[in-house]
Amino acid sequence: MDTTKEFYLLRVEASSIQDYIFGSNRLRENIGASYLVASVTGEWSREVVADSKLAMKSNLNDDSVTIERDNLDVEVLYSGGGNFVALFRTEDGAKEFTRNLSKRILEEAPGLKVHIHSVKFKWGEDVLHEKLSYLSKELKQQSNASNVMPLAGLGVTVMCGSTSLPAVGLVDKKPVSAKVLAKLNIIDAANRQLVTAISPGEGYTYPMDFDDLGRTRGEASLIAVVHADGDGIGKAIIALGEEFDEPEMARDHITDLRALSDVINEASEKALQGTVLSLCTALQKSVERKRNRIEDDLYKAFENLLKGKVEGTASSKPSYLPFRPLVFGGDDVTFVCDGRIGIAMALEYLRLFKQYMTEKDKPFTASAGIAVVKSHYPFARAYALAEDLCKQAKDFRRNSGAQGSCFDWHLAMTGLAGDLEEIRRREYSTPHGNLTLRPVMLDGEELRSWQTVENGLNDFQSDVWQDKRNKAKMLREKLREGPDAVAEFVTLYGQKLPSIKGIDNGWSNDGSGNLCGYFDAIELMDLYLPLKGDTSDETHPEN
Repeated sequence: MDTTKEFYLLRVEASSIQDYIFGSNRLRENIGASYLVASVTGEWSREVVADSKLAMKSNLNDDSVTIERDNLDVEVLYSGGGNFVALFRTEDGAKEFTRNLSKRILEEAPGLKVHIHSVKFKWGEDVLHEKLSYLSKELKQQSNASNVMPLAGLGVTVMCGSTSLPAVGLVDKKPVSAKVLAKLNIIDAANRQLVTAISPGEGYTYPMDFDDLGRTRGEASLIAVVHADGDGIGKAIIALGEEFDEPEMARDHITDLRALSDVINEASEKALQGTVLSLCTALQKSVERKRNRIEDDLYKAFENLLKGKVEGTASSKPSYLPFRPLVFGGDDVTFVCDGRIGIAMALEYLRLFKQYMTEKDKPFTASAGIAVVKSHYPFARAYALAEDLCKQAKDFRRNSGAQGSCFDWHLAMTGLAGDLEEIRRREYSTPHGNLTLRPVMLDGEELRSWQTVENGLNDFQSDVWQDKRNKAKMLREKLREGPDAVAEFVTLYGQKLPSIKGIDNGWSNDGSGNLCGYFDAIELMDLYLPLKGDTSDETHPEN
């Protein structure tokens, strides 16, 4: 029997996603854009396959059927996370799918760049992972070559405030372009999908505006943009394909690829849900728990949220959770939250992601970047900073040989002049060494671990140092001058410094150069709110 069957392997991929999702300072537009991107390679692609007008027999309602055995017109190999891959029986079927999906994108998601490419695939003769790699390269080339400029205004037009493109309508009496209108029109569906996937907790709702993420009257409103990405998952997917390097292994490759994708998606969503539950628990306990002064100050905004209002707004507003996921459903996750809980929320997500992956016998971790900025800081730049910080964390993990999660953060209280490397060289480099430990490992007790920073925070956020804030600021400046200046500070003021293993007069050496052990903690002492008591088993029920 001839086992060779000729099909067409098709891949859909959205490009320039960051610009499309994060290019606006209006959270509603970011929410709608994220939903549209996820829809293209998820719900929309599957709906086109299921369209009765096309009359294509598929595996959407029965995972057990296969294209080579059950005479399907199309088999969806995987869908979501920015990619859609399917095998079509005929070239006409692949083209009809492409036409229908492209039409929907143009009508319902104008401005979103999507690339679709297909290649002939001979079942039993071609190696699947080689064809998938070929499609990836082709789509990357298409993306790099795609520099189509949007149509500017012709004649007398009104400019959209978000995109500078010609406006096609009014929203809240403001002119908006077709691109923005599409994002805003989908808001309700995006919210329903988020609430269904990741419940905000009883009595809470997800915010729709940055100003509803929590703030304290008279203080600058800070938000944290957190970007987390799986460690080594891309390489694992490539390695999986190389493992099935014979044509007859295509079905086994598809099965294992789907299973890995499902595990990653499940771990990501469960980790986000657990992170939300931890936040809800911390918010509820904040009213009851005895706290030191720094926690009292930081919790004021959240206690107002519990009362059903954000300070300075009408009391009739709902209880907004100071947190909102923007991108989720894979190992690539982005969320925004009140700036003071950004690091704590990132740590909780990383811990839970590792926990759920371990439970599935998949030893994967994730690393993260946390950008803390003012709420009206250009959001595209804030996201780019978080993404760069995540890359720094991954580079550190790879170069240091760390096995677990790593993360990095930056507090951008003003505008950024230069790239991250230049900023750190300018603000944190001294003749005595590096003031910051960042990036750091999530676990362990090494010098460049979160444990070192947390040990310092425990002291600097205590009432002892909160009563001596001027001395803490003075110590920060003495750290810039080196260990001798810190020793003089101690002698002059008789102030006991936090006891941290391997730290002497604020400085240590990890073998790669002198590092300061206190500076990060002092910088965070007024801006870090831990989710204390949030890691107990009761906050992470199995679901």
